[in-house]
Amino acid sequence: MYPIHPVTVESCKPHYGRLVCAVMQDGTQHIGILSRVHGGKLYLNESAETTSASTRSKSKGKGKAKSAALGPEGFPPPPGPDGFFPPPPNAFGGRLVLDLTALALLFLVIL
Repeated sequence: MYPIHPVTVESCKPHYGRLVCAVMQDGTQHIGILSRVHGGKLYLNESAETTSASTRSKSKGKGKAKSAALGPEGFPPPPGPDGFFPPPPNAFGGRLVLDLTALALLFLVIL
């Protein structure tokens, strides 16, 4: 494990899409994929929410070829913790929002 300190947007941005362990001040631990840090909050597993939502096309017949799924910013989803394949949907639970003031430690999990 590699500590991420201080926990700010700048220090966390290089680790977006990677597996982290967040330890809260009360001792609880949360493991998930780091999505973003914004507005004093740490967001984990946001892509699990978007990929698990089913979308159904209302039009029938021929259409344009579908392109590869893109992430929220128009880029392909980040690789999984092993660097090759994305983790299965909801591998670490649903979306989780943690308050930075209650966060004691944040570790990057290196597999």
